[in-house]
Amino acid sequence: MCMTDNQGGVLNYYHNNFSAPDCGVPHFTESKFRVCPDVGHNSSDDDNGRVRTFFTAVLNEAERERLCRNMAGHLKGPQLFIQKRMVQCLTVDQDYGSRVQALLDKYNAKSHRERCVSGGKAGPHTHQAVLAILFYGK
Repeated sequence: MCMTDNQGGVLNYYHNNFSAPDCGVPHFTESKFRVCPDVGHNSSDDDNGRVRTFFTAVLNEAERERLCRNMAGHLKGPQLFIQKRMVQCLTVDQDYGSRVQALLDKYNAKSHRERCVSGGKAGPHTHQAVLAILFYGK
């Protein structure tokens, strides 16, 4: 339980895409130690197979649709470049990624139309939404 003002509502996580200070530390360094026998990374291992199987073989069509709507619903708020990164993660199954992207396209286009019709000031996403509409044609 937090007994203070919890930093007064300031961000407690600064992602480097949003003006966080660059700490200058490399993102990773290669480990250097010897083991016997020799070991290595096997890039042919598929760690996304279970997600793909879950989407294609475990879920029925209605469940797949709900999952895609749920994911897109939670992704409609972030900026487009974040949406794009997440959709890339969801393309462990092409249909999964495509469905979520199609729903995001609708949400982004609707959001843009509402801003234009309401006469509200252009927000930070307006330029990105226009580009998305021009690029995706929706």
